[in-house]
Amino acid sequence: TLPLATRVLLAVSGFVASYWWAILLVIIGAIVALRYYFKTKSGQYFWSRAQLKIPIFNTLLEGAAMVRFCRMISLLLGTGIPILRAIRLAAGSIDNLLYRDALENAAKEVERGVPFSTPLEKSGVFPVVVPQMIRVGEQSGKVSEILEKLARYYQAETDSRITAIGSLIEPVVIIILGVGVGFVVFSIIVPIYQISLGVL
Repeated sequence: TLPLATRVLLAVSGFVASYWWAILLVIIGAIVALRYYFKTKSGQYFWSRAQLKIPIFNTLLEGAAMVRFCRMISLLLGTGIPILRAIRLAAGSIDNLLYRDALENAAKEVERGVPFSTPLEKSGVFPVVVPQMIRVGEQSGKVSEILEKLARYYQAETDSRITAIGSLIEPVVIIILGVGVGFVVFSIIVPIYQISLGVL
């Protein structure tokens, strides 16, 4: 009897050889369906929520969003644009709908006279440190400077995480490839070895 690994390899290769066209159709159909779904409102919200929950990558995506948000509002305020206008412009530049909705709601609150930090804190979407630091800026009259410091902080954090993840990905890929190649080699070599010993 052939080893289990060899039987699995033969079964998989036989299935792919016989039904490659069906596999290709399924893959193409899945890609088309997903592209259509992610263009819908519900799909965009699903992806926006998923971005903040995917392990490891959620911190990168959050950091990148905070860099864009903080830096843009800081630059706009620095050029003399009113805070309300700056918030709305920043909201339109962010792809994640959860952040965008939070900023659009914050703009409505600011228009009513509520401090910018309050609706951000209530949204539960932004990292706690962001509304806290903005509140400090509101009290000191240095919101633009505080936001620029936050942007530099998140830029440094994001860069260091990218470096750390990059250093982890290479050995993980090597291990996965090694296991895959080892499985194929084992599936081929063992039957040959057994035949040479007259086991089969």
